[in-house]
Amino acid sequence: MNPVEGGTTVTYTGGYTLAEALVAIVMFTMLGVIALRLLTLAQRSTRYAVEQSAVQATARAAVQLVATETRELDTGPDGADLQVIAPDDMTYRAVRSAGAACAVSAGSVRLRRSLQYGYRPPSPGRDSLLLFIDQDPATDADDRWRAFAILAGGGAGTCPDGAAALVVPASIPADTAALVVLDAPIRTFETTQLRLYQSGGLSWLGIRSVSAGESTVQPALGPLAADGLQLDFRDASGAATTLPRNVRSIGVTVLAVGESRVRAPAGMLRPAGDTLAGRSKLRNAAAE
Repeated sequence: MNPVEGGTTVTYTGGYTLAEALVAIVMFTMLGVIALRLLTLAQRSTRYAVEQSAVQATARAAVQLVATETRELDTGPDGADLQVIAPDDMTYRAVRSAGAACAVSAGSVRLRRSLQYGYRPPSPGRDSLLLFIDQDPATDADDRWRAFAILAGGGAGTCPDGAAALVVPASIPADTAALVVLDAPIRTFETTQLRLYQSGGLSWLGIRSVSAGESTVQPALGPLAADGLQLDFRDASGAATTLPRNVRSIGVTVLAVGESRVRAPAGMLRPAGDTLAGRSKLRNAAAE
C-alpha cells in the first residue's frame, strides 16, 4: 500500500514484471516464426503442386496427341502412311477427316454428308484424298488405299439416292473411279512432321505441315526435357524396327518439365517434372 494525501491509501494488484514481459515477447516471437515457416511451406507446397499439375497435364496431352495422330496410320503393302521414322522425329499422313464416297467419277468424289466427320473439311493444297479401292469384293488381297490430290474446295451436291453430299474435285482417273464400290470409305490426310523441337532455350513437341509447305516447326506442347520425346517403333512380332513399312505399333515416352525452377516441399530448388509413356497400334495391325 502507498499513502496519498488525505490519509487515503491505494492498493496495486496484478501487472507484469520485466522478466514476465520478456518471456511473453520471446514466446510470441517464436510463435510468429513458426507460423511464418508453416505459411512459407504451405505456399511452397501449393506452388509446386500447381506446377506439377501443369507438367502432368502437358505430359498427358503430348502422349494423347501422338496416339491420336498415329492410331489411324496404315503401313500396309504400300507403307506410305508412315514415311520417316527416328527416335524423336517422324513424318506421316495425319488423318484430318473421314467419311464414305457415295459416288466417284473422273475428277471428283461425292462424300455422304451424314457420314462425314473430322477436324475440318477437305483443304486443297494442304490435304489429299485417300480412297479405298476394292477391285474384287471376293478377296481382300487386292484392296488398296490410293492417294489423290484435292484440286479445290468442296461444294454442295447430292448422292445418287438423293442424300446430301459434299462434292470434292480430285485428280481421280476414270479407270480408278470405275473400281470404287458404293459408299467406299475415304480419308483425307495432311503430310505432317512431328519431332522434338528447341526454341527459346527450351524443348517442345513440335509439329509442321509438310504438304502445306511449312518450313518452320511450331511448338505444340511443352516444355519438355532436352530428351523429353522418345519414339519407339515395333513390328508385328514386337521387335524394334527402323523400316516404316514394318511398323505396327508406336510407343511414346514424354518427359515434361516446368518453365521455371520451383522449390519442392523437401526444400530442393528444381523444375517440376513428370514422365508418361503410351503405345498405340496402327490401323492395319489389328487385321494381321
